[in-house]
Amino acid sequence: MRKFIIAIALLLPILLIGQTDTENYIKTTTYQVPTQTGVVADINKIETITYHDGLGRPKQSIAVEAGGDKQTIVIHREYDALGRSTKQYLPYATAPNIANPMTITAPHALKTQIGSFYYTEKYEYTLNPYSETRIETSLLNRPIEKSAPGNSWDMNATGDTHTIKLDYQMNTTDEVLFFSVVFTGGNSENPQLTLSGYYTAGQLYKNITKDENWTPNSGKNHTVEEFTNKRGQVVLKRTYNDDLAHDTYYIYDDFGNLIYVLSPEASEQIVSGNNLTSNYQEVLDKLGYQYKYDYRDRLIEKKIPAKGWEYIVYNRLDQPILTQDANQRAQTPTAEWLFIKYDAFGRVAYTGIKRANISRATFQIIANDPANLEQYEQVSTTANVDTGIYYSSDAIPSAFDSTLDEILTVNYYDSYADIGNYSLPTTVYGQAVTTNTKGMPTVSKVRVLGTDHWITTVTGYDEKARPIFSATLNSYLNTQDTSESLLDFTGKVLESRTSHQKSGHQEVVTKDFFSYDHQNRLVNHLQQIDQEPIQLIANNTYDELGQLESKRVGGQLFESGYTDITAGRIEISEDGIITKIDGGASY
Repeated sequence: MRKFIIAIALLLPILLIGQTDTENYIKTTTYQVPTQTGVVADINKIETITYHDGLGRPKQSIAVEAGGDKQTIVIHREYDALGRSTKQYLPYATAPNIANPMTITAPHALKTQIGSFYYTEKYEYTLNPYSETRIETSLLNRPIEKSAPGNSWDMNATGDTHTIKLDYQMNTTDEVLFFSVVFTGGNSENPQLTLSGYYTAGQLYKNITKDENWTPNSGKNHTVEEFTNKRGQVVLKRTYNDDLAHDTYYIYDDFGNLIYVLSPEASEQIVSGNNLTSNYQEVLDKLGYQYKYDYRDRLIEKKIPAKGWEYIVYNRLDQPILTQDANQRAQTPTAEWLFIKYDAFGRVAYTGIKRANISRATFQIIANDPANLEQYEQVSTTANVDTGIYYSSDAIPSAFDSTLDEILTVNYYDSYADIGNYSLPTTVYGQAVTTNTKGMPTVSKVRVLGTDHWITTVTGYDEKARPIFSATLNSYLNTQDTSESLLDFTGKVLESRTSHQKSGHQEVVTKDFFSYDHQNRLVNHLQQIDQEPIQLIANNTYDELGQLESKRVGGQLFESGYTDITAGRIEISEDGIITKIDGGASY
């Protein structure tokens, strides 16, 4: 027993090495390769650790070797005496490959290191590597000034600074027009705009924001005034140009629904004194946004500037099942509606055109009728006689009329229906294509407008439900496009093969190869078309903070024997033939 206890005691330092075990922390490890033993080399895992203070607040975050040259990235967090985060420091990168990178650094020492890191030519000798927020001296704790990192944006007590300044006030008399909404005959589907002079003083919260370019000589330029009511709804946004106000009004009904949005030009043209102009509806139709809702607060009609009304009809599950714009409504001799059918899980099953001279209100009455029980469609093993697709046709609008004039798109889930004689491969790059596709989109069909031809896309998945294969069959152009992908343990694409085949023509094959760094960032993208020499598509390098530092695009052919760029997976002969090193045949 004593030997067993001693063995455990000897193991504990190994398990705790790196992080500071006297601190509260949360450590996250993302493994890049599968393992059965739990022992994984550092290069094959991504580690982060966040230390917390005694109140559970994060105080230091560490991304281990996350920099472009394996520098460890550290973010310092601090709080004032009232527990407010008033300074947000930029990340700091240590030297590459340091020992014990997960060890916490004392705050004072870390701030000194951050200051030295940014006081360099690369970062323009920045003295303030942090953003800062100044908070008012009240219990409301509202920010009154915000600065950004960089010497030009620093917050200081002397001179005009490039900071965002905020002020909090209440509205004054004759400052904000009092628009409201009334319902004609008490019907929420018939709103009417009204104007009742101005809000009385102190009825609205007024928040003033001055941007970084504002100075005391700017007047009201570079400012935005936002007025909100006691419900927290924005009533007015006022901006300035040459000290002239430009107002955007937001007008709500008694239920809190947004009914009108008046653009600055509409706001100017719609008011005469304390009243609406006689042509206010014309102005609304041209320059305003209008919305109508039903008794269930569902958007049923909307109109945006210079466009006709759009209608929406819902089923009893509150799903939009019919839509119509002004152009569809103007079709002769019969108007058009776009219908949407769903399956039992609320996924779009198919869409299409229904021609009927029926109003939105009438369609909604039909949809609300309890006699129309079916709210969704069910997939079938045989084609529907009326529609020709592998779905039922029972829900609105089919419930009162089985004729659906034209189906435009079809989506299948869970199984591979309606693909004719086409069959999926059983493996892709040695990865098994699963037949357990419950819950996954499997087949989609899009009609070529004006024809009976379809563009069918079939998607195959691996055992982890990741898409690794797709085929697009175009019966109109008589073409077939396929795409195959080799994924690693984390889902990154290592290799892909895309082919395009037109009947009577030679197949065109494109192969792509991808390599990544230790943080899963793309480093190289190589490509070969047919048997042409392999070419560089992109080469990325990253700086000490893991940010993209440079990107080289194209313009390079690779010589024979070049293998490291694809992690030893391929070899390239002098004539550009690519051969898999793992024993596979030449491409």
